[in-house]
This record gives sequence, structure tokens and C-alpha cells, in this order.
Amino acid sequence: MAFLKRNLRNFYTVFFDDGSCKIKFRNLNSQKVILKEYFNTVRPKDGDLFKSVNEYLKDAKKDKKSYVSVIDGSLKHSLVMENSDNLKDKLTQKIDKNIIAILDEDKFQIYKENLEANEFEYISPFKVLYFLYKNCKLDGVNLFLIKFHQTIAVMVASKDKVIDAKMISLEESYEKMISENLDLDINSDEIFCAAIEKYLKQFYKKHDDFIEKIMIYGSIGPEIGYYIFTKIFIKTEVGMENIIDFANKINIKENF
Repeated sequence: MAFLKRNLRNFYTVFFDDGSCKIKFRNLNSQKVILKEYFNTVRPKDGDLFKSVNEYLKDAKKDKKSYVSVIDGSLKHSLVMENSDNLKDKLTQKIDKNIIAILDEDKFQIYKENLEANEFEYISPFKVLYFLYKNCKLDGVNLFLIKFHQTIAVMVASKDKVIDAKMISLEESYEKMISENLDLDINSDEIFCAAIEKYLKQFYKKHDDFIEKIMIYGSIGPEIGYYIFTKIFIKTEVGMENIIDFANKINIKENF
């Protein structure tokens, strides 16, 4: 039955977020039946996070049918809605026709030097957002976002096209709030909401489109949706999809 074993495929998604790491793994047979899966938080070994990650990836190093994808929330990620000669010297990822992600080259080099896998795909958070947007099939203009520990990936899209996308720093939002009121007792929800408000003001200066709904993804509680609605007055929903699990499914869809 060795031929059955040869048809097995492994899919790893490694999620880095401000010094922390989580891994989603699925092992599938030729009929795409999941034989094994896990979702683990990775702890540094001897102070080395990559050392711990590589213990999970040890089979991927020798197995040509292992597919590794890496995602993070770097501020250097961006998205453009047209191809141009200006992109020739940049690390890019084509997501769809004329939808191109620009990746953080410095982070990519770090992963390339430290991850022990035959090869890996560095996935832009905007690629995940784009798939989520297509999966939702919402009418009107909507704001989609992924919350990381220190950043937010935001994307505004209508039914037919992506209108805008950028990375936002939560740290900048916090520093601005503190500078305006040193005695302010600020919690993470307030910082998150203030960052969204700032983005919306910038968006409406450049665009006439009215955002009808906000879809939030990430490690956050469902109550944040109501909190943001009371502050911004836009219907807000927390998506049920786990970002790491969803990115793993993208990996499977594109490589099986």
C-alpha cells in the first residue's frame, strides 16, 4: 500500500504575529479526506521561535508533497489594483487579475534564512482578505479587516471591485490618543476603534463610496462588533472564520 502513502499531502500554515506563532496542519489523502490535523501555538525553544517552528516542519523539509504557507501582519504589506513597471523590483504576489500584493521583502528574507522547508509561500494578508471578500458575496460597499496584535489589514470592496487597501498601525493610534490626553485610561477596543475611525476619515476624503458594513476577522470577541457600531454607526460583524485555518484552506485549494 506504499502508493497510497505517496499520494498523501501535507499542508502547513505558519502564522507569525508580533513575536508569537501558531501553526495549522492538515494531512490529506488523494480524495482530499483529512487524515490528520492540528492547530497549535508555538513556544520558543531556548529563546528561539524558529527552532520550535522547524520541529513542526521537519517532515516538510524532506517531503516534496508538503506545502508551507507563511502569513504575518507586517506594516510593509500593500495592495495595488493594476500592474505596472514600478513593481518589477518588488516582491509581489498576484491574487487575481490586476489585484497584486506587495510583500515585505525583509520579512521574506528572514523566513527564507530560518525556516527549514524545501520551499514556502509567503501569503499577503490581503490575499486572505480578498478570498474572504469573495466568499462573503455581500452587496454594496463593505470594509473587510484582519486584526493582528500591532496592525490591521483593511480592504474596502464593492460587489465588483476592490476600492482601497492598506495596513494600519495600532501603535500609532495608541500614541495619538495618549498625546491628546495623558490621563486617559485606554483599552485595546478603544485603540482598535480609533484606528478604524481614522482610516474611514481618510477614505471618505478620497472616495464617494459609502461603506455599508464592516467585517472583522482575527482573535477578537463577538462583542467588539456592537462596540464599534456604537462608536462609528456602521453595521459591524465579527466573521466566524479563523484566519489561520482559512489561509490553510487557500493553500489546499491552490495546491491540490
